[in-house]
Amino acid sequence: MSSLAEWNPFQRRSSYSDSEIMQYRIWTAVSFLLSAVTTLAYVLHPLDSSAHPIWWWNKQFRTAFTLNPVIVSVYWLALYVNQASYLSSLWNASANETAIQGAALGSHFIVNNILTFVITLLFSHGHFLSALILQIINLFNLTVLYHRHRNYARWLHWPVVSGPLAWTIIAILWTGAIVAPWSDALILRIMGNVAIWAILLIGLFFLGVYGDYTMGFSLAVLTWALAMGQFWEKIIALQWIFAFVIMGVLFLASFAVAIPIWTGRQVAWLNGAEEQGRIAASQGSEGERRPLIGEQQA
Repeated sequence: MSSLAEWNPFQRRSSYSDSEIMQYRIWTAVSFLLSAVTTLAYVLHPLDSSAHPIWWWNKQFRTAFTLNPVIVSVYWLALYVNQASYLSSLWNASANETAIQGAALGSHFIVNNILTFVITLLFSHGHFLSALILQIINLFNLTVLYHRHRNYARWLHWPVVSGPLAWTIIAILWTGAIVAPWSDALILRIMGNVAIWAILLIGLFFLGVYGDYTMGFSLAVLTWALAMGQFWEKIIALQWIFAFVIMGVLFLASFAVAIPIWTGRQVAWLNGAEEQGRIAASQGSEGERRPLIGEQQA
């Protein structure tokens, strides 16, 4: 069993050898470049004539989840910049706790990058159902990552865990609306008006149960992109209003969780272990490298 655990790249471990950390350095960097360069290319100008830019498809298929390309692009730019910071953490001294934490996130991060690369290719070529299936698979990958490794400092947690997870949730709604037949039918318009509230429920769940304001802010920004996309198009009645309401609630709820944590005070509904971890993560530069929440049982 021990040899199987050592072979399994997704197994939670407390230590890594120098050679294992070196492998993570290489493969995380390669997969990151694969994802980032491909995404940039297929947002600006596809590399082959049979594909269209990502945002061209967003404009062609006007649905209840059409997004604002500027806001989403800035979100992803911020995500990639911060992911580069994560990659740099792997090049710290091999025995450093930060390098070990970075390696622990590495396998899921590599899978996310590879799936993002393939999803981008499929989406740009109009293979939306296949892209949707891979987005659902990536949702599972990132959900497992979140529940196994949500106890790391924010500068690791947001770009590797909560940021990609929030985007994947929105992307599934976005792609799913494109895949749905007869998207202009009344029943699908009503379903779009209902489905958008899932974003609020998911955001409040992460805020209420885990006190994870990075997830709350991420979903708020992406809902803002949805609100602006719907506002200019006004494809479905009330959708843009619902999106702005959800965005506002998520921003306010995220600040309600974040401000006490930033100031070292207690968030009333969080349990003691989670609360101590969040306060520690908010205090000073050293605190930034401590867990986002309390250490959990393996």
